[in-house]
Amino acid sequence: MKPITHTYKEVNVGKYKEVKHFELVSCNGQQALTNLINISKDRQFAKISPVYWLKNHNGKKWTTAITGLFRVPHQNNVFFGDLRRKQDLLIVRIKENPLGNEMTFYVYPNYYPFNKNLLPTQTGNEISNMMNKKSTSRV
Repeated sequence: MKPITHTYKEVNVGKYKEVKHFELVSCNGQQALTNLINISKDRQFAKISPVYWLKNHNGKKWTTAITGLFRVPHQNNVFFGDLRRKQDLLIVRIKENPLGNEMTFYVYPNYYPFNKNLLPTQTGNEISNMMNKKSTSRV
């Protein structure tokens, strides 16, 4: 199964402390995310505790958070979430450089391989195992 890959580059570098805005650079298939996205640090207002929250831009304003992004254990700068309530797996790789961050989103449409009742840490461990087994074909 080949993912839809979205590559984003940070805009307004250094303007905001807890929020970063990204603009779409490329997409290799049907877009699952908008041209502008917003990544913000978790501020402990929800029962779950992701590292970041992901928002889309609908043309006029930022939407409510579409998913939380959780850390994948044993993988540097790799996070996961879901789209459409655990119907689409979302894996995010962050690349930091002096001119701003770049993010690559791997969206697996209609594919969420894990039990929907697993805790985020358990799901993260499953994703880490999946990436270690087939690191070249997955991400």
